Amino acid sequence: MRRLTQGVVMILLSALIAAILPAGYFLFDFLVLHAPLAEARSSFLIGFGLLFVVTLGQMVYAAVKK
Repeated sequence: MRRLTQGVVMILLSALIAAILPAGYFLFDFLVLHAPLAEARSSFLIGFGLLFVVTLGQMVYAAVKK
């Protein structure tokens, strides 16, 4: 049961980071660096891609560790 709880917490934390990280990249480019909207959107996609790779890595690590 404890392992299940840890898994659920990790998924929730990943979802929280998934909401913040790409939006942070977008806002930083658009508001701080004053990048055009198209460049800011590409930063959003880069942030989302990085998050996807990290989350996938966590899932593979958890599966191998088990």
